[in-house]
Amino acid sequence: MSHPTLFFYPRPRVDVAEVPALAHAGAVLLTDTIHATGLAASLREALDSWTKPLAEHHSSKVLLDLALTLAIGGEHASDADLLRCEPDLFGDVASAPTISRMLTTLAEDAPAVIEAISNARRAARERAWALAGEHSPAARV
Repeated sequence: MSHPTLFFYPRPRVDVAEVPALAHAGAVLLTDTIHATGLAASLREALDSWTKPLAEHHSSKVLLDLALTLAIGGEHASDADLLRCEPDLFGDVASAPTISRMLTTLAEDAPAVIEAISNARRAARERAWALAGEHSPAARV
């Protein structure tokens, strides 16, 4: 069983050596953004009540993995295999049955889950704009 960590995604070392590149190396920008904005931590807190105490995969990590799957070209929940094949980049990724069970659990309380996700996204967006400083769209208002 994996244990909760501060970061959901490993921090790969990047260098310019002549070696084969990761198939989804561009996704590093997305995982770095998840860390920098605090989205993972906000979602973890927001969705904690929908995750079983001894669950191997937190509902927030499952949702973030699904979002990453879409971002790198996946079309279905089962396409999370695209992430699973790169554990050094995406860490532990839930299986299709686990994803399905988690989505069913979240769907049973959809209005509250949507509100919790919206609040987590709002907090992450505020953090992103704060990090952007004078370059933030909010700074021009």
